[in-house]
Amino acid sequence: MVSGFRRALVLRAFADCLKKTTRISDMCARLGGDEFLLVISHVNAENIEVAINRFREQFSALSFPFFRQSVSVTATFGVAGSESGEMKDFETLVRKADEMLYEAKRAGRNCVRVAKLA
Repeated sequence: MVSGFRRALVLRAFADCLKKTTRISDMCARLGGDEFLLVISHVNAENIEVAINRFREQFSALSFPFFRQSVSVTATFGVAGSESGEMKDFETLVRKADEMLYEAKRAGRNCVRVAKLA
């Protein structure tokens, strides 16, 4: 079991990594627990997966002190969006991203799953 202090340390590092790797036009928020929401605009489907994987790799390269040793932590991502130019309902996008997140967790974690939306 991870202590609250260690969990907060990892969550803070994750948030800092998000701040450093996102653009000023992107929006980030913690939904609760260990779930975050990242809104990225003006990126096509091919490049969103590249961008999220780059962030995932940067985060997993960090190390954290844990019982006199250094450990790394991984992150799993679910992504949903629209390239059609048609604005999708925000709740629908969040729900689809959440579905993709759980698909990625079932696939073994430390990966990205992107929903194919029209």
